[in-house]
Amino acid sequence: MIRSPKVAYQIVPRFALPQSVPPFAIRGAPTPLLAHVGARHKVSSPLSCKHEVGRDFWRCNHVMNKIYTKKAPAAVGPYSQAVVINGLVYTSGQIAIDPATGELVGKTIEEQAEQVMKNLVSILEAAGAKPENTVKTLCFLTDINDFAAFNKVYERYFTEKPARSCVGIQALPKGAICEVEVIAAL
Repeated sequence: MIRSPKVAYQIVPRFALPQSVPPFAIRGAPTPLLAHVGARHKVSSPLSCKHEVGRDFWRCNHVMNKIYTKKAPAAVGPYSQAVVINGLVYTSGQIAIDPATGELVGKTIEEQAEQVMKNLVSILEAAGAKPENTVKTLCFLTDINDFAAFNKVYERYFTEKPARSCVGIQALPKGAICEVEVIAAL
């Protein structure tokens, strides 16, 4: 068994696999990652690795790429606007911050939700995805009574009706009243 903080794979001998699979295969990988007999797994960071065979290296598709765009608010802490890994985009939670000024926009749920959606669309586009590719959203509202008004803005952007969780919480940074994060396919 090969382990890193986020990924675990197992190199399996050929006799344990169907005939169509080469001598050694990485089992448990999100896509078929193949290596040859005697391959060793080298981990250089928690989410990047190389399979070594002699002097040849193959980079796995589970390398994490960070996304940044000036069209969305810059991260204000030790995090990225989004990351792409294994064909999925994971955005950080977005609140209604205007990327040009860095200030919170709007007082109503409709105004803030609109800015949040614009920020998310900018990040998804920077990653090469679209709102239509969204698989799951996680929405936070400081007043669950804003649920219906929030949905009116939300449904204009997420027309494919992805899976979603929407929870009421006590507070958000900068006094925001809604926050949304997205998982989308590339």
